[in-house]
Amino acid sequence: MFFVLLLAWSFIGLFTTLHAIELIGYYFFIPFLLKLGIPVKREIFSINTDNLEVPVNRFIEKSYGKYLFTNSRKIHFRPREPWLDFNHIPTPIPVRATAVLKTKDQIEVVSKIPIGGFFLMLLLFFIFNFFMISSILDPGDSESIFASAGLFLLMIGAFFLFYRVEKKKLNNLKKEFLVLIDSLSENKSEFNV
Repeated sequence: MFFVLLLAWSFIGLFTTLHAIELIGYYFFIPFLLKLGIPVKREIFSINTDNLEVPVNRFIEKSYGKYLFTNSRKIHFRPREPWLDFNHIPTPIPVRATAVLKTKDQIEVVSKIPIGGFFLMLLLFFIFNFFMISSILDPGDSESIFASAGLFLLMIGAFFLFYRVEKKKLNNLKKEFLVLIDSLSENKSEFNV
């Protein structure tokens, strides 16, 4: 039992540290940390890039998101995270995206969730489930099976609720991003601030 506890605490520490590092990269747009994450959606959009002038090493903040143009082909973006906005629901799996100009008229957008947050949620579920079954209920009892199944469904439901909230944010962000790219290709002065 002591070994299981020690192993559980070490994994909690590992995933919490990884999640914290990923969140720092997420909030401060640290490029090598933005490469971490589990890709959840990959989309390709057709855009007009005839007159597209992508500014290099520029940062812009719009109503839904923050955008970092790291080079002429790669753009990182994420939803804005207001501190005291009660219409905003923070989740442990904040979605971020990277857009890459693939060809002359296509842009690929890859959405990711943090590795640490996903595995931390999964690990906490299994640890709580293990200790509930081993210490509170008799493992062979039918109540423990129903409790375990209920916890599993609760965990899956929480994950999909968090993902649904983040997906809504990401859809708004992608719409704003495509408008931003269109305005850059029409040579509107987005960056003359």
